[in-house]
Amino acid sequence: MKIQKYYHSCIGIEKDGKRLLIDPGSLALSEGKLSVEDIGAVDAILLTHKHLDHYDPVVLRALMQLANPVIITHQEVGAELRRASIPYEPIEALTGLQAAGFTIQAFQAPHGPIPAAVPYNLAYSIDGTVFHPGDSIEAYPDKRYPILLLPIAGPWLRLIDALAYAKKLQPRTVIPIHDGIIRNFMLQRMYDNMCHPQFEEAGIEFRPLAPHEFLET
Repeated sequence: MKIQKYYHSCIGIEKDGKRLLIDPGSLALSEGKLSVEDIGAVDAILLTHKHLDHYDPVVLRALMQLANPVIITHQEVGAELRRASIPYEPIEALTGLQAAGFTIQAFQAPHGPIPAAVPYNLAYSIDGTVFHPGDSIEAYPDKRYPILLLPIAGPWLRLIDALAYAKKLQPRTVIPIHDGIIRNFMLQRMYDNMCHPQFEEAGIEFRPLAPHEFLET
């Protein structure tokens, strides 16, 4: 399995020639850092919730021009997809399915509090290896997953709470996500001075991924 972070919370997972993409929202292509062609054709797409930095119909349609991926999400995002005339396969919390050779499980994952309407959010595990909580640090899976995709910034999140959440889940490796709203110079300081020392002390590998960099499991 290869795991690639494109930008923000957009994650690609490749296995046996098949590709799964999680949360290709508007920020994944912001500032001209990436294009849909850089992501390329994918076989399946998972969506955690309806905020534009995770779900963007424009990005989805562009990806659908490259291939015919199955789009998997819950009913709230599904309503948005229906309005956009984009087909999808529904999934609910505490259920699972197979897609493009991947085993996907969904978990309750309340979105962090924000001063606006709070969307419904699901967390997902992939092949019993990767856990993506979406915009939540209140998603508690059924077991310990080796790789945690950890949101580390946002209007609903304090870094100290994100670190505590990761330590509670005790993954082998943490890949930071939901960091596209932080400028690079500050992000590097956060990683070097706060995240790396905290996770090293806890015996957890902290592995930021630059675009086009893979983590192989």
